[in-house]
Amino acid sequence: MIIQPIVENAIKHGLAPKNISGYLEIRLEMVDDLLYCSVDDDGIGWDKSNSIKSSRLIKHESTALSVIKERLQIIKSFNGSVGKLEIIDKFKSGFGNKEGTLVEILIPIVKML
Repeated sequence: MIIQPIVENAIKHGLAPKNISGYLEIRLEMVDDLLYCSVDDDGIGWDKSNSIKSSRLIKHESTALSVIKERLQIIKSFNGSVGKLEIIDKFKSGFGNKEGTLVEILIPIVKML
């Protein structure tokens, strides 16, 4: 449930505006006591998507980031481990000429008895 808003945003705000086929990769892997999740797309990119949203007459307020941060805080309350959320605009961040967005989330694993 933590990555659901990111996947939805990748499709809705990254890939859909392209009007052509796109690429979406979701990766999950364990790294020590953390679950590494990445959502990688070749959409229009974080910055371009935000500029389109800000130019609309009716403003859309995204709740995806606040929902994820809230969910990571809930996990932190169980064991004190802090997760991480990073959003990377690939074109702006030196991924060559690649467009799109890469979102990386580190989720602490809660071990319950």
